[in-house]
Order: sequence, then C-alpha cells, then structure tokens
Amino acid sequence: MGQEIVPSVTRFISLHQGTRIKKFHVDFQFESSNDDDVNKWISFVVEKKVEDLHINFDIGDKHMGSPFYILPPTIFTCKSLIFLWLKCCKTSFFDSIDLPVLRTLTLRSIEIQDEELRKLTSSTRLLERLSLFDCSRTTYFKIETSANSNLKQLDIIETPVHFSTKPMEINAPSVEKLHFLFFAPRSKYHVKDLTNCLECTFDEPQDQPQATSWQNTFLPLRYHLVLLQILPSFAHVRLIRMGNLCVQGLYKALVRMRMVSLSCTRLEINASFQKWELPGIVVLLRACPVVEDLRFVMTPKHKKIQQFLGEPFDFEPIQIWKNEVNSLVATHLQNLKVVRIKLPGGRNRSRNLEDVFAKDEFGSELIRGLWNHGKHVRVLFSNVKVKSGGGKGGFSSWIRFGEISLSRLLERVELFCMEEKGFLGPLEWEEEGRRFKLQCHSNGAGRASGSVSKL
Repeated sequence: MGQEIVPSVTRFISLHQGTRIKKFHVDFQFESSNDDDVNKWISFVVEKKVEDLHINFDIGDKHMGSPFYILPPTIFTCKSLIFLWLKCCKTSFFDSIDLPVLRTLTLRSIEIQDEELRKLTSSTRLLERLSLFDCSRTTYFKIETSANSNLKQLDIIETPVHFSTKPMEINAPSVEKLHFLFFAPRSKYHVKDLTNCLECTFDEPQDQPQATSWQNTFLPLRYHLVLLQILPSFAHVRLIRMGNLCVQGLYKALVRMRMVSLSCTRLEINASFQKWELPGIVVLLRACPVVEDLRFVMTPKHKKIQQFLGEPFDFEPIQIWKNEVNSLVATHLQNLKVVRIKLPGGRNRSRNLEDVFAKDEFGSELIRGLWNHGKHVRVLFSNVKVKSGGGKGGFSSWIRFGEISLSRLLERVELFCMEEKGFLGPLEWEEEGRRFKLQCHSNGAGRASGSVSKL
C-alpha cells in the first residue's frame, strides 16, 4: 500500500466510536509529509488500548536514504500492548517506559542505542520474545538483557548484502532459544553470557538478497570465520540446527583441521547431500560426539541448493565419502540412537533408500553406513501423512514373544506414538535362534499398522 491509504486511515480513526481496538496493522511507504497523520494514528490506538500494534513504514525495503518516522514516547507507555512490531522508525531516548504486559517485541531496520535497548528490556518484565531484524548495522551493537529474567527467545536476523565491520555483543543469560538468521554476518560476535540457552539455530533467511560475484567470493570466508569463532560459545547447548549455507561455510575447517567440540544431543542439518555440502556435514558430525538424535531436513527437489563456494574442491569421489562415513560411525557417533530423515512434500514417500535419495548417492551412503555399522541406530522417515490406529483385523498369526522381542515391539510402538507423522524403518533382531523383522505399513488411506514376521 502507498500514500493513498493515509487519508483513509485518518478518516477511519476520526469516525471510530468504539472503546477499544485489539489490533492495528498498517504497512505503507512513509514520507516526511505523513508525520501529522501518523501521530494521530499513534495517539488514537494508545487511547483505545491497543494490544497488537504492527507498523511497517517501508513496504518496499527502500529505507536507505528515506526519512524515518520518529516514534512518540506514548508508544512506550501504552499499558495494554502485548505485541509490538516496528519497522523503519527512529527512537528518541525515552525517560519513561511502562509496558507491563508486553510479551513480544520485534524491531526491524531500526538504529537503536545500546542504553535504549537495555532500558527497554529491563522495563518490560513479562517480555518473552525479542526479535532484532537488521538493527544497528552501523554501530557496535550491544544486546544487553540480563535484567530481564523472563526473556526466553532471542531472534537475530541480518539480511543486508553489504558487510558490517561493526561487532555485536550478546549478554542474555535467561534466553533458552536463540535464532541466528544471517545472510551477511558481521565481522565478530562476542557472546558474554548465554548460560541457559538450550536450543540454537544457525540459518539463512528464506528471502535472500542477490549477492554480487565479489560478495560471493568473500561470504563463504565470513561464514567460516564467524561460525568457528562463535560455535564454542554454544558448546553446552543441547539442540543445534544448522542451515545449508552455514553447513557449506564450515568446509575450510575440514581442510585446515580446525575442529570444535559441542555437547548437543540433538543435531538438525538442512541438506540436499550435494558434494559441496559434505565437508561441512563431516565437521558437524565430528564436533558432536555425544549426539543421540540426528536429523536431516531434505531440500525440496524444485529448490536447487546453490554451491556457495567460490571454487570447487577435491571432495568428489564417493570412495572418500565412504571412508569418512566409516570413520564417523566407528569413532564419533557412538551415542547415536536415531536418525530422522525429514522429507518435504514433493519427495518420494518410499522408505527404500534408493527411492528416497534418488540420485543423492552421498545421502544413501551415510544412512547405509549407519545401518551396517551401528545396528543400534534406528532410521525414521517423517513428513509422510499417516494416522496411528490399525484396521479391524488382528494378527495373521500368533507369535510368542521372548523378553528381547517384546522389548523391541514396545520400544517401536512408543517411538511411533511419539512421532505425529512418520514411518519407522524396518527393525530386525534375533532371539533363541530365530530372526524377526518388524515393519510399519500403510494401507494407502492414511491408516498405519505394524507386522512382525519370522525370517
């Protein structure tokens, strides 16, 4: 929406007769001539005790060189606000902040001073989630939230293609979930305190800007240096998610033998198993010796993952990958219990490795290596729409279970119930000289059933 909406919104608020407004969302390209109208809007929604305020003054992402709206202090004394989302505004230092029920705060493309952010987070005691989207890219940015013990999630998103030479400092001891989404990382990140962080995501934004060839040359190196610098600060985190470009950014760590050590028990990797992703996958698996739950989020076939590296590297032969798989399974993945393959909707829904990975021979080689060398490892395929609950029939034949067989059956039933959507790969075992195989089937109508057969 453009300037044409301004008179309509102003007229609406002049005619409104209600006592409250729950949501007020407006998106348009701000111009300096809109100051008086926007001031009226803000005064109106504060008076009407708005709970959800969303103001986007830059719908075309054209804020460079454009005028910014200066936020009035009344926004920060609106006692009814629960959700606040602001883009392309300027903050004037506020003497008083009174947001007693604010729970979610999103600031996008805002140059906010360190002291302002510290005061804002310390004065909003119920704040649970803070999202900083392209904020303070031109300054040494300190994110200080130690005075707020209720803050549980921190999102840091940085998308501009231009590089920022200004570091970022993070001191958020109460945060349990940290999301790093960056296309152009800063030169340095100083992590002072994230002692309560349990879950961390390193990924790239979905809508990535188009980088130039010069930037493509330096971006992989920036990813590489930043990740090796920042990952040790998350050695205590139990769940780590890694996006594709971040995985590729770790490729030089394998060449230079610069390794990190992480204590995560669950590792989730976004991958399509292209040859240029393999070194990063190896680095991550080596870095997580106590991982128990390994998840690969497969990329849709229609979404081609680009090679993020400037030059190809010597990691092509399948034999090298086989050797790496053997080393990983034998030495680094002793605690691994389950591997989950998350398939997008467009992927083949077969449980056969060759069908699932199609031409992704590196992916099938890894799973096959886990099956062959780690018999305790279970492989689960998810994102297949099935519902638990069998048909009207019973067992085709009765089997007397021994202790081992019964424990295998109950364990698999428990796993199936824990998965809202998913097929479990076949499980084989031997007891009292007989071999058994447990499989999960679908009847094609969304119902699932299990069968145990003697081999």
